[in-house]
Amino acid sequence: MIINRPLLLACLILIILFLIPVNSFSEVAFTPLEPITSGLRFPEDVTVSDGGEIYVVDGYQGKVLIYDRKCQPLGSISIQKPTSVAVNSNGSIYIGTNNCHVPGNRYHFIPR
Repeated sequence: MIINRPLLLACLILIILFLIPVNSFSEVAFTPLEPITSGLRFPEDVTVSDGGEIYVVDGYQGKVLIYDRKCQPLGSISIQKPTSVAVNSNGSIYIGTNNCHVPGNRYHFIPR
């Protein structure tokens, strides 16, 4: 029986590599928030601003609800068929909609 030494060596190296535990060098750190218990009916998307405000899209109500860091309601933005929300570092709000019947009305920009 002929043994192919390079192939055998490669197989052994692969087996050893799969058996060595690998630690991740990147860790995710986050601060847990209290659960939001008021105002939501069908949340679809969420984002958190640099200032800690929480923006939640509720398509059922046709609103983007805004909460403070302690999950207390701050206000809302009424918009037809909202689907997504984003906030940039300046605090400007971007809202995506599913309002296909109005041309050019798929995204809304609300500057701060």
